[in-house]
Amino acid sequence: MAIEATFTATEGEFPLAAVFSEFLTAEIELDRVVPTDEVVVVVFRVWRSNSHR
Repeated sequence: MAIEATFTATEGEFPLAAVFSEFLTAEIELDRVVPTDEVVVVVFRVWRSNSHR
């Protein structure tokens, strides 16, 4: 199953936006989506482009 996600968020709205403000070459990968009774929890993996995965 493929998941494609596009989103726009400011640093105040979404804490992950702060990572991209500090590390301009950071890469993000959607690891998993976990549905619960009330919300959907999205798990990301973030790394700097010049680091090892």
